[in-house]
Amino acid sequence: MTNPFADHSRDYWVLCNAEGQYSLWPTSLEIPKGWQTAFGPESWQNCLDNVEKNWTDMRPLSLLGQRDCPVPYPFREYFALDMDPIYTSLQQWDEMLRISVPYGDDAWLASSYKHVKCVMHDTRFSRETTKYDEARLTPIPIRTSVLGMDPPDHKRLREALAAALTPRHVEQMKPWISNMTEQLIDDLVAQGPPADLVEQFALPFTGHITCELMGIPLEDRPQFKAWCDGFSSTSSLTQEEVEVRMQAMYAYITELVGRRRESPSDDIISKLLRPEDKRLELSEIELIDLATILLLAGYDSTGMELANAIFVLLTHPEQTQLMREQPKLMPQAVQELLRYIPIDAHVTFARYATEEVEVGNTLVRAGDAILASFPSANHDPALFEDPHTFNIMRPRKPNFGLGTGIHSCAGKLLAIVELEVALSVLIRRLPTLRLAIPAEEVPWQPGSLLRSTLKLPAEW
Repeated sequence: MTNPFADHSRDYWVLCNAEGQYSLWPTSLEIPKGWQTAFGPESWQNCLDNVEKNWTDMRPLSLLGQRDCPVPYPFREYFALDMDPIYTSLQQWDEMLRISVPYGDDAWLASSYKHVKCVMHDTRFSRETTKYDEARLTPIPIRTSVLGMDPPDHKRLREALAAALTPRHVEQMKPWISNMTEQLIDDLVAQGPPADLVEQFALPFTGHITCELMGIPLEDRPQFKAWCDGFSSTSSLTQEEVEVRMQAMYAYITELVGRRRESPSDDIISKLLRPEDKRLELSEIELIDLATILLLAGYDSTGMELANAIFVLLTHPEQTQLMREQPKLMPQAVQELLRYIPIDAHVTFARYATEEVEVGNTLVRAGDAILASFPSANHDPALFEDPHTFNIMRPRKPNFGLGTGIHSCAGKLLAIVELEVALSVLIRRLPTLRLAIPAEEVPWQPGSLLRSTLKLPAEW
C-alpha cells in the first residue's frame, strides 16, 4: 500500500494547530483533531512553499507571544474573506499575545470577543497616541480627526457630525438612494453581461452618495480611489507614494471647504461650517480632517463592504434566495454580513493604556499598546455559534462590524441604509446574478488595511 505522505503527486492541505505549528497533510486523509486547514487544497510544492513563507519561527506560540518575545504580525497576508486559523486558538486563551508589527511599538493583540470589548469600552485605553511611536501596520500613523482623539474633543466632533447628519436626514435620502441604485442597475442591464460589480456598481454607488452628501462634483469621483488606497496602504505603496496621495487629498478638501465657506449650500460641509449650536463650531483643521474621514469612510470603506457583501451573496445562493423571497429579512442579513465579513484585513487602530490594567490574565502596563482584531472577535465561538458560517437567521448579538462604543462608525446609520438599499435592489432586479469566474479566482487587494475585491466579474 502506497504511503500517502510519500506521494507528492496528490493534493495536500496545510494544517495549523493551536500552537501556530504547521503540517502538510494529504487531502485523502481525515484531518486530525486539534488541527485546522490554513491553505489548500493545493499541490505538495505549493503547500510546502506556503509553509516556508509563513512558518518562520518553529517555537510554539505558548513560548512566544510574551512581553520579551513578541510574535511577528500580521501572521500572513489575508486570503479572500478567510480567517487565519491561529485566531481560533487565540480566542480560547485568557491571555493576549504579544506581537511585533511592521511599524512602531510592540503591542498586545486582543483576539477574543471579551478582550476586544474590554479594550474598546474601558476608558483607561486611549486613542491619544501622539507621544508614542504608534503600533501600526501603515507607514504613517493614522490619527486623522476622531480616529485619533479621546473625549472631550472627540465627543465635541462627534456631536457636530451628528447634528449635520441626523437620522431624519438619512431617512430623507432613502428615496434618492433607491432611485440612484435603480439607475445603476439600468446601466448594467443596458450594457449587458459580464460586468465588474466593483467598478460598475459598488464604487459608483458610494461615490454618488459621497458626492451628494459633501457637495462634490460627480466628475471629481475618479480621484477618490487613489487617495483611499494611499490612506489604507500597508505595503502596496511606498511611504513617499502615500504622502503624495494624502497631500493631494488634503489640498482638494481644503479647497472644497474654502468654496463652501464662500458659497454655502445644503451639503454636510456647509452644515458643519454653520452649526445651529455655537458650541459645535469647528476650527479649520478640525473641519478639514473631519471632511477627509467622511470621504474616506463614505466612499472607500462602505464601497468595499458593499463589494464584499455582494461576493458573499453570490457564493451563498441559498441565503440570497431566502433574502429575495423574504425582503423583510434584509436588515438582519446586513447585520450578519457586517459580522461575517472581516473588513479589517488584520487589526484596527492601537489603544494605549493610561494606567495598569488587567485584561483577562494579561497585565497591561501603563504605556502599553493594544491592537484589537474586530474580525477575530466577530468570529469568536464563545458568542457566535458556528461563527464561520454565513447565516442570516442567526440570533442577533452585538458585533464589531461598524466598531463599538465611542469609536463606532459615526456614519453607521447611513452605511446600513446604503447596504440595505443597494443589496435589495440588486438581488431583486438581477435574480439570476452569479459570478462570471470561479470564486477562488476573484482577485483581492493586497497590502491594505481593508479587505476588498479588486474586481468582481458577474453575469446574469
